[in-house]
Amino acid sequence: HVETLSVPSPFPYEKHMRVAALRGGADLVRETVDVIETLARRLGGRTLGLFTSLRRMNDVAALLAERLRDDGIEVLAPRRASDDPSALVERFRQGGAVLLGARKFWQGLDLPGDQLLAVVIEKLPFEVPTELRRRRELQRKRAGIDAFERFALGTMLLNLKQMVGRLIRSEDDRGLVVVVESRPEKRYFRRLGDALPPGSRVILAEPADLESLLAEVAIPG
Repeated sequence: HVETLSVPSPFPYEKHMRVAALRGGADLVRETVDVIETLARRLGGRTLGLFTSLRRMNDVAALLAERLRDDGIEVLAPRRASDDPSALVERFRQGGAVLLGARKFWQGLDLPGDQLLAVVIEKLPFEVPTELRRRRELQRKRAGIDAFERFALGTMLLNLKQMVGRLIRSEDDRGLVVVVESRPEKRYFRRLGDALPPGSRVILAEPADLESLLAEVAIPG
């Protein structure tokens, strides 16, 4: 006989975290730069940017470095996909910096307390539709299986859960997650909450709302 015990999370997500979904996508690089710049200045760095594209990450890093140079906020990003993130993470822990990363940074980063106060996700992390994946989806469709619902969406939500999970690492942590291109017009937008911890919800917001969302989780100005 096996008994199961459901234990609630010790983390007060409802009070300590907000997840904002923006309508970005018209110019994703500049929109992401604008959001990270706003948060980095407000928080003195302490912002993590997570990317689905190395090219966009590099473009954002270049623009952001120009904009934040006079603020004394350093922009940290790996130069190659094979770079070890550990040295960048150690520098980020010292404060006064923004950290940018792609897939290697989606999981495993542990930055508790005031080291990290905002996570910016430039785009929902769907897998790249390779030719092999397209063929498999076509086969599943012919077999009457909704490949998008069962595989593509499920994988994206798992990736998103890992990315959001970088923010709250202890009971005292608090902060803001921003998804720049969240595609609110899509049917699956309502499923984004499945990637969030209990007590959390996705808030459809505008960039001008970020300040008030930070205030809601008691991050002082």
